[in-house]
Amino acid sequence: VELERFFPPAVDTGGESVIQAEGKFPSWPVQVVCDRDDVKVGVAEESGKLRVMTTPDTTPGPAWIRMHDSTSASKLVPLLLVRGKVVAEVEPNNRVAEATENTLPAVFVGRLEKSGDVDTYRVSARGGQTMVVSATAHRVLRSPMDSVLQLLDERGGVLRQSDDAQGLDPRIIYEVPGDTELLIRIFAFPETPNSTIGFSGSKEFVYVLNVTSDAYFDHDLPLIGPASDPGEEIPWGWNLPAKVQLTRCGPTTVSPTVVFAADAMGWQWRPPTATSVSSFFDSSGGDDVQVVRALPLVFSGHIDRPGEVDSVRFRAVKGAKYRATVHSREFGFALDSVLRLTDVSTSAELARNDDRSRNEFDATLEFTAKADGDVELQLSDLLDGFGLRHAYSVVIEQVS
Repeated sequence: VELERFFPPAVDTGGESVIQAEGKFPSWPVQVVCDRDDVKVGVAEESGKLRVMTTPDTTPGPAWIRMHDSTSASKLVPLLLVRGKVVAEVEPNNRVAEATENTLPAVFVGRLEKSGDVDTYRVSARGGQTMVVSATAHRVLRSPMDSVLQLLDERGGVLRQSDDAQGLDPRIIYEVPGDTELLIRIFAFPETPNSTIGFSGSKEFVYVLNVTSDAYFDHDLPLIGPASDPGEEIPWGWNLPAKVQLTRCGPTTVSPTVVFAADAMGWQWRPPTATSVSSFFDSSGGDDVQVVRALPLVFSGHIDRPGEVDSVRFRAVKGAKYRATVHSREFGFALDSVLRLTDVSTSAELARNDDRSRNEFDATLEFTAKADGDVELQLSDLLDGFGLRHAYSVVIEQVS
C-alpha cells in the first residue's frame, strides 16, 4: 500500500465528504487508521475513495491517516479539516476571465498540476472589510512547493503579493477600500530551487486557500506552556470580536495540541513542554524591560516595529547554568530571532545566539553565571522585521 496524498486535501467539518486517496492500492478495500477520535474514515466501494465523517464540533486542523492491508502499511498523510465551504478549482482558470468564482467565506482547494500552471479565483468584497487570504501547502500538507499569492483588482492589476509568510506558505491581509470584485492568483516554484526559469507544477502541488472577511484566528500567547490563568491568554488575528472563546484539543499520537477560536477560521498548534512554568506577556509594543525573580518562565510577545528589542531581567546565581530558547520559526512565524544576554551593572555582553543549529532558525542561548547579579535577556529580529507574524515565546530556565 502506497498512500501519497488526498484530493481534495481539505474537508469541511459537520458532515460526510468523499475524497480521493492517491497512491497504489494492489487490493481493495483496505483498512484505514486515523489519529483523531472525532473523525471517522471509511472506505467506499470504488478503489481509492474514502468517506470522511465529521460533526460541527470536530476540531479544525490536520487529521493524520494511514492505510494498510494484510502485507503492508502506508506512511501517515495529512487531511486538513476546515470550517468553511470547500470549493474546488474549475479548470481552466489560468487567466482572469477564467477565474473560479465563489462567495465569502470560502475554502478553495486546488492543484498546480503542471509547469506554468496558475490558478485564479474571483470573490466579491465590501468596502471597509479586512480580507484574509491564507495558503496552506508546504507546512502542513507537505506539498513540495514554494507558493506565491497575488491579490488583483478587476482589471488584473496586482494590489498585494505574498511569498513566505508562514514558512514557505503565503498570506495576504488587505483592507478593502470600497465595494469591488477581487481576484486571487496562486502559482509556485519548487521547494528546492533549481535551474528552471518559470512557474512549477506537479501532481504533488496541492494547496488550500482560506479566504474570509469575517473572524480569522492566527495564534494566542503564550505559544507554549500553561498560562498562570487561562483567562490571560490573548488571541491574535483579524476581524476578531471583543470576546473570543478559545478551545484546546489534543494532543494526538501525531500532532501537538490544537488551539482554535469559536466561529472563526484558523487554528494553531500548541507545542508541548515538560516544564511547569509561570507565564507573562510583553504587550507594550515597545522596548519595555520586564523584571522577574522566579524561574522557569515563558516570556511571550511580538516584535511590533523595526528595531524593537524586548527584554526581561532576572537574578543569576554564581555557578548556575541557564538556558533561553525561542519558539517561533519552528511553528511557522516570521521572526528571525536574536538573543543577547548582558550584565545589568556593566552592560557587558555575556552571550549571544541567532540560530539553534544550521537548519533550526530559532535562537537558543546557554550561560553559566560567574557571579551573583542581575542579567538582562534581549530579543530582537536579525533583519529588523516586525508585525503580527513576528510572534514568539521564550522559555528561560535554570538547567544546573
